[in-house]
Amino acid sequence: MFGSLIRRIGFWMQDFCRGGKIRKNYNNIKQIMKNRINNLEQLNNILSYAKNNVPYYSKIKECKLENFPIVSKHDFMEKNDKLKSQEFLNKKNLHHVETSGSTGVPFKAVQDITKRNRVVASLIYFHKKAGFNLGDKYMFLRAWTSNYSNSKIKMIMQNYISINVIRNG
Repeated sequence: MFGSLIRRIGFWMQDFCRGGKIRKNYNNIKQIMKNRINNLEQLNNILSYAKNNVPYYSKIKECKLENFPIVSKHDFMEKNDKLKSQEFLNKKNLHHVETSGSTGVPFKAVQDITKRNRVVASLIYFHKKAGFNLGDKYMFLRAWTSNYSNSKIKMIMQNYISINVIRNG
């Protein structure tokens, strides 16, 4: 309990020293959820952005959700460059994220720092809504294959217990 509080305070202090970008995103998400800001307007903005900036969607005539094709993980891997926003093609310092592939092929994507901060803020907000506070110890369930490190130091720093979902024997 006390360790969680120290971790939480330390996290927010570190964010403050870096300009408070995660806190700003967190407060924005909180405000959106509180006021139920028009989700349809947000969706239309996303669709318009995709049509104007992502080559894969450029031929769509009208920005309606039903006009956008469903993209599978396979489609994303096969047409990767056509599914990237032109705005971020040559951007440096992108954060790589991936799934373990425990249900098949791993999924890999990249995020710029703005998106990464938004993802972290979203996780903090929605975890809190579910009763999990920043800094609490958690269990990390995944297929811990040789591709993923699981060092004791990393586990202590990130405050988790790893559990391998694949049975051995």
